[in-house]
Amino acid sequence: MRGFAEKDGSFTNSARWLIWKNAALPMPGDCQLDQAIVAQIFLKVRELYKKEGGKFPDPVLNLTWNYTVPSSPSLAEC
Repeated sequence: MRGFAEKDGSFTNSARWLIWKNAALPMPGDCQLDQAIVAQIFLKVRELYKKEGGKFPDPVLNLTWNYTVPSSPSLAEC
């Protein structure tokens, strides 16, 4: 698990304050942003649906995924 200082993001507390913060440290080694990991999983699942089919492929195959870098969407686009 990565520390809070290694990624951009928002925090919300019980007083309902919303605070945006930018990454303070570069990510170590081969770490990836959370949204990149989720995107890569989705793209692989969609690829498998295209190749092998499935019970109900429409939601996966027809989902709009028009990010500038589809395998690693920026938080600004999410």
